[in-house]
Amino acid sequence: MNKKKRKVYFTIIIGLLGGLYFFSTMRVVSSNVFFAAELEEETVTSESFDPIREQEAEERVAIYFDESSKVGTVGDLLLVAFHTDRPISEIAIRLPKAAVIAEEELPKGVKMTPLTEENGWKLTTDTPRSDFLVPLIVDTAGSFPFEAADSMIMLEIKEARENLTDTQEDERTDSSDSTDQLDHLDQEDQEDQLAEEKEIESQLPEASASDPGNLYLLGDDVKKRGVANWVEFMAAMVDPTVNYIYLTASFQTNDNPRLGITGIDGWSSSVNPNGGLAYVYINASRVSRTLIIDGLDNYQMDLRAVAICFRDSSVNHDSPWDITLQNLELYHGNYWGAIEYHDLNMTNQQRSIIRYHNLNHTGNQLFYGLHSRASFSGHSVSHQTPRYTSDFNASWTIHSNTQANFEINQIELREGANVEMSTISSGNLDFFNTNARLILGDNARLSLNANGSAGEAGGANIRFFTGNGRLELGKGAELALNTQNNSPAVITSGTPHDIRLMENSRLSVTAANRTSLSHIFSFSANTHVTLEESSTLEVEATNQNTSANVFNFSGTTGNLHVGKDATLDIRSDSLNAGQRLIFFSGANNPARLTIDDAKRVNLQRTRPITTTTNGLIEGGGITAKNQAIRQWRHGNTGETVDFQWQPILSMTAAISGTNTNVTNVSSLNEETSRGFAAQFASRSQRLLFENIPDVTVTIDPLTEDRTLPNAYTISGTANPGSYLRFQREGLMPEPTLETTVDSAGNSTYFHTQADENGHYLLDLFDLEPFQYFTQGEVVTAQAFLDGKWAEASTTVEPIGDVDPKDPLDPDQPILPENPPLIPENRGFISIDFVSQFNFGTVPIRSSTSRYPARPQRISLVDDHESTERPNYIQVSDRRFLQKGWTLSARLSEEGFVSTDAFKHHLKGASVHLTNIEMVTSRENPSEAPDYFEAIELGPQNQVIARANEKQGAGTWIQRYGNEDTMQKSVELEIPIGARPQATSYQGTIHWELSFVPGADE
Repeated sequence: MNKKKRKVYFTIIIGLLGGLYFFSTMRVVSSNVFFAAELEEETVTSESFDPIREQEAEERVAIYFDESSKVGTVGDLLLVAFHTDRPISEIAIRLPKAAVIAEEELPKGVKMTPLTEENGWKLTTDTPRSDFLVPLIVDTAGSFPFEAADSMIMLEIKEARENLTDTQEDERTDSSDSTDQLDHLDQEDQEDQLAEEKEIESQLPEASASDPGNLYLLGDDVKKRGVANWVEFMAAMVDPTVNYIYLTASFQTNDNPRLGITGIDGWSSSVNPNGGLAYVYINASRVSRTLIIDGLDNYQMDLRAVAICFRDSSVNHDSPWDITLQNLELYHGNYWGAIEYHDLNMTNQQRSIIRYHNLNHTGNQLFYGLHSRASFSGHSVSHQTPRYTSDFNASWTIHSNTQANFEINQIELREGANVEMSTISSGNLDFFNTNARLILGDNARLSLNANGSAGEAGGANIRFFTGNGRLELGKGAELALNTQNNSPAVITSGTPHDIRLMENSRLSVTAANRTSLSHIFSFSANTHVTLEESSTLEVEATNQNTSANVFNFSGTTGNLHVGKDATLDIRSDSLNAGQRLIFFSGANNPARLTIDDAKRVNLQRTRPITTTTNGLIEGGGITAKNQAIRQWRHGNTGETVDFQWQPILSMTAAISGTNTNVTNVSSLNEETSRGFAAQFASRSQRLLFENIPDVTVTIDPLTEDRTLPNAYTISGTANPGSYLRFQREGLMPEPTLETTVDSAGNSTYFHTQADENGHYLLDLFDLEPFQYFTQGEVVTAQAFLDGKWAEASTTVEPIGDVDPKDPLDPDQPILPENPPLIPENRGFISIDFVSQFNFGTVPIRSSTSRYPARPQRISLVDDHESTERPNYIQVSDRRFLQKGWTLSARLSEEGFVSTDAFKHHLKGASVHLTNIEMVTSRENPSEAPDYFEAIELGPQNQVIARANEKQGAGTWIQRYGNEDTMQKSVELEIPIGARPQATSYQGTIHWELSFVPGADE
């Protein structure tokens, strides 16, 4: 029989080196910031003349203008506004000769009648008022007086400019545009002003010290202005050269909020009453833009009764209003909001947006704009309170306690935003007009607390007033709704509407103390609620003393869909037999509850219901797939279930009133199907649907190493109780374990079953036919349970190489220094390691001499300390059939040759191995191979160990010496005629492992 040989060649490096003349030895070689300061207008005076006096018989009325002069353009509409200190219904005015009244622009209820005095007019109103607006057109350039009683303002009228730039400048100028004040400054004044601006600019922060918030919206074009009071703030609001307003001090609105303010119209309020209303209308031409208002996490803004409003004239269509309030503590009492877009037309509202970032708001409704949008980021709160306390007002009363937090079209919470809102006596979010949206981005959180009763939004946390609304919770988002006692959490009107919970999102509703017929979810026709994968919708209804339903679907087309691994949990403690947890209008219609591989659907009356007419679901129907279903009879509120069916692969039931008719059911056995069809009913205390878990299976690594159990056993994990069968490329015994696998009663055979902990093991050793796993073979495990399958595969790994062991303690691995280059994947029988003999630097002698090799140096695995061990060779035989092997060695025919260019041979040199021992691990039961205690290695092949059948199995070490003799157990003998030179020498030893090949190889 031919033997197979495995040869390993290792080089022994020695050298002869020394001082050429002195001795002989032998040696081994073995932010730019932009700021526009508020400019003082030059006052142009005119000659005085007798004014027309006010015709009131009562005490004198004070009249004042917001400005000392008014700038306009020839032929353009000019609005002149003035105010009185108390309401009046009649006043005399005098106009310039060049001015005519634009009667079509007069406010409603206002009339202008000519007087006998030159250019005199009488202004009358239907009802007394204190704010007046006179629309004029002046056809001549110049300076002209405008008188109201004994007060006067100068009208500065300019010629219309011809070039495009001038025309655009004029378009931005109306009755109160502050930017044109620059036209009244001479060059010297402007230079002084610019110097002042630069000084202020150098003190500005580069950004909010706390949170940059929405500054990214401005890109690199950030134009800053710091403000410390109301007048400065409003001047920056109407200045289009400013896009970042930051507070340098807290402030409140003035008692006269229009005094000293430019860029606003005549309808702006002159009073700021506690508990009342005041408005400031921005009408500066084309000043809309992206604007950041930043409190720097340090300052308050108290608007008191004021709402900031916008006229359409303020809109630049190329850059609509996009305002951010951020890092700000905001107070206000106006029920139209702090900043509102309602006075803009529909198109301008739709193109505008209001943003909030880290806003802490207290007071009244935050925003009003029925066609507008809002966006939240960071952490913001908006809490309403009848009276608030700010740094400026100990007790400011808001106007009206029945306001929603928002009346709007769309709200977005950006990813990660956290928003809290509460009301006094109202719902929270009132969405108007079509295409309304409430979108929570991924991982955003919104908490809505509706207090009191009724109020706006129908008292609901969320109301969609018209059709095509959408409520969407992004991945991981959370929406928490705390309802009024007798109002819904969500109302939809019109059609259609879509409520969608994305992956891992959660909608939680807390509803307590309900006494009236107000459903918790009140849905119009064609409203669809979808719970996507792993989402949760939970309702906790406590102290429910009413027949109001939890989910109430009108029409015949709505549905509630619970998707894969999603959870629907509805709990109500109502004792009223008329309450339904889910109600669909009409019987047996397309509206239904759909459960598709859901994690859990719990429909539960938490207090005992004894009437048999109660129904958890009324109308429509129910469809479910892949569920384990449990049912409790009326009155049973414990955990002990009355009926349970598993698995229900699919079921459909139509519900008429509360009567249930199961029209289809599929299970793995007929008995389960029959029992379900007969007993399943909406008229129950509780219904619980739980998912049939997906089957999972793993298969442990397999090897061709027959000394290891996973060379002949298959193991892994799967669902407890699941059935397993296996496929492989080699021989595999037939499966014998039978079970039903589908609703048609078909069965399949399996090899084994997972235990209660989900572990499985199949030992092939005693089964027929038997074959060890072989390298590269693919083995597949298939698992089945309750109608579900899973599969996993693994590829058989090659036998691993054996690491070097300690020659003094073969149970311990080591890290030898200077290891040889041995190929990987050496197979079942191999040379694992052999020392490379290093004879160091030695003297040249004139007689035959032996030179000992240095011991093998190693790094211990545990502490990595370098130490010495005997030189050794390690052989492993892991074949199943132990047929023996032979280890031999020889010195190469060249022997030892110098490494220099002369290639000098050490004639007759040989290597002597003595004190030879064969050692193995303590657990190895195999007999030791035969070996010689001493060997001389020359050019002829020498057997140094031989393992006969049943010898030498496992890992064996042939070591040369022990702790006491390792320093002298490997020696190089150089005879007297070798004539060594002072240079380096090296030689090669050929190690050869031969064996009879078998099926293992």
